[in-house]
Amino acid sequence: MINPYVIDRPLGDKDLFFGRTGVLAHYGQAIASGQRLFLLYGQRRIGKTSLLNQLPAYLGEDHRVVQVPWEEDPALDRPLLARVWLAVAEALGWAPPAFGPGADPSVYRAYLGRHANATGPMPVVCLDGLPPGLCAPESGWAEAMRSLARQLEGGPLALILVIEARPEECEPTDADPDAVTLGGLGLEETEDLLLMSTRGQMTYDLESMRRIYTLTGGEPFLVQLFGHTLFQLRARQGWVSLSEVDNVIETVIEQAAPQFAQAWSRSSLPARIAMCVFAEGQGTHAIATADDIHRRLLRLRVDVPLDHVKQALDELERRDIVERLGGGLCRFRSSLFLMWLRANKDTLETIRRSREYRRAPRPTTPPLLSQRIDWLGLGLWVLIAALVLAIGSVWRSREVRIVWTDQPPTPQPQVEESEAGPQIIPVPERTLPSGRIAYMGKQEEGQYWDIYVMTADGLDPVRLTDTEADDTLPAWSPDGRRIAFVSDRDGNREIYLMNADGSDPVNLTQNAGEDWTPAWAPDGRRIAFSSFRDGRWEIYTMDADGSNQRRVTNSNSADYGPAWSPDGEWIAFVSNRTGNLEIFVMRPDGSDLRQFTNDPATDQSPAWSHDGRQLLWESYRYGNMEIMAADFDGGEPRNLTQDTYADDHGPSMCPSGQRIAYFSNRDRGWDIYTLNLQTGERTNLTQSTMIEQYPVFAP
Repeated sequence: MINPYVIDRPLGDKDLFFGRTGVLAHYGQAIASGQRLFLLYGQRRIGKTSLLNQLPAYLGEDHRVVQVPWEEDPALDRPLLARVWLAVAEALGWAPPAFGPGADPSVYRAYLGRHANATGPMPVVCLDGLPPGLCAPESGWAEAMRSLARQLEGGPLALILVIEARPEECEPTDADPDAVTLGGLGLEETEDLLLMSTRGQMTYDLESMRRIYTLTGGEPFLVQLFGHTLFQLRARQGWVSLSEVDNVIETVIEQAAPQFAQAWSRSSLPARIAMCVFAEGQGTHAIATADDIHRRLLRLRVDVPLDHVKQALDELERRDIVERLGGGLCRFRSSLFLMWLRANKDTLETIRRSREYRRAPRPTTPPLLSQRIDWLGLGLWVLIAALVLAIGSVWRSREVRIVWTDQPPTPQPQVEESEAGPQIIPVPERTLPSGRIAYMGKQEEGQYWDIYVMTADGLDPVRLTDTEADDTLPAWSPDGRRIAFVSDRDGNREIYLMNADGSDPVNLTQNAGEDWTPAWAPDGRRIAFSSFRDGRWEIYTMDADGSNQRRVTNSNSADYGPAWSPDGEWIAFVSNRTGNLEIFVMRPDGSDLRQFTNDPATDQSPAWSHDGRQLLWESYRYGNMEIMAADFDGGEPRNLTQDTYADDHGPSMCPSGQRIAYFSNRDRGWDIYTLNLQTGERTNLTQSTMIEQYPVFAP
């Protein structure tokens, strides 16, 4: 099979292209309305050339798109404006202009009129790959753009300048060119790139795609790298889960190393030091302020002025390596780049190789005999010690009188029981209620997932499964005696059922397609689940013994993640049938379909409250994953977790309705937390080096 992911060249007009459709449509509308000068900004390998390769199909036959790489001019003293016009003339096969760059705009328009065919298609010239130095401050960039905008205004030529930088790195201009900055793909665009490229050959579960998006920040080249590597390894099996993504991280970092090394080499020394501090931060989620970095350096005995640190963060922000979160906080964007830094760079080694900063020597402690001794103070301390010893001796010498007797011991009075029963001595109430939580966990990246159970206060974890396979997504039966879960122990993911102690596992679905996300009906007689057996994710139901499997949904979209309401009247699930992942509800037979959420961000992982009056889910509408809740019969969504600097997933409400359990990376690793809905108190239940996810309370 030919690998459909492209990593060795830009995407052409014959390749599958995902995302950026809004930018392409914008260019068509802007040119039609008379705009003639366009600036396209973006870091290297962010997809600028791939975007331009799609432009002819969007503009149509009325436009002639000519794309040429920018070449350095051997005549370094030639003005930038003259170099641009020479490049345009060469791209179109015109004679070079015989007038200077300072000529009146009407002269340029006359030049364009002589060469452009008024009855033919409009030429659209794309000068691709202008280096950052051309637009740097004091380079003449602003003046050149002002002149170019006047010269092209209303003419028969459109010009797109493609700059290998972000606008923050360039000299500001008061001209009015149309400027677009390319960043990473969104989550939905990343999912489309991964899924549609291998449609019919290989599929991904939703968690694996979200993991790729988190690691890459949506950078198209890095997403393609993951897809290319995973296709080589998993095309025969036909599916990719979260563990496969984690297993190839080191391979992808190795392939992306030249890009990371180039970003490092372009950075100033203070910016390199700041990046190292980000990479070496433990438990910080790659988030820091300038003061945090400065204090870290002082602890290393390196005095980098605070102003230098602030300038370094400004530089990294301009180059889209970090992003501002407000309040002085900055977050490192690419997890892969951060991993590369941890493996290849070191703060002290970076400083040692420089001449600008030095590490202060460790202060030496003078020998004891060379110090002046405070005899008065020493004497007072000796006196205090003597007094303490004397008091202790007196206390221990107290007389203890023991009287021997031959008489039997005096009987103690008995406390008679009342009619209501024996007297009960009150005991302190536990902070957390009793109960059990099932979850999936593994010791470290690269190992298999297993099903665990612990008490509701995080104690006594017990592993229920131990196979050479991934066992995930536990779901308690309503009577608490059995657990349904997902396992690929037979070669593909199936729904299994076992006793609550892990014994007697049984394959319920026994189908060659992928089966996923089990959910019990409240009467314990049926199980809803997601299946890819029809070539797309659909909701199915079956009896609790695996019989009577039937499809409930039937759409061309992905429907998955069912959750049965406590009264058995509704099934909530996730679907992208509107073009975006939203929460829907339906009757158990598939009728009475209703859309519950409606937001441009991703909404998924629905769960019901204990009384069925509310729906909980996870949402990306605040720029990170949060646990949301809303009344089932209507009402505004509420952000329950409000965890700005972390991602919170997989809500489950306890039977009393007082707490929810979920998993989060707020303490860097993935741990299981509870949130008291009355007090707002959060508790990290697991606090281990393991990876724990998808908790669910026992009934």
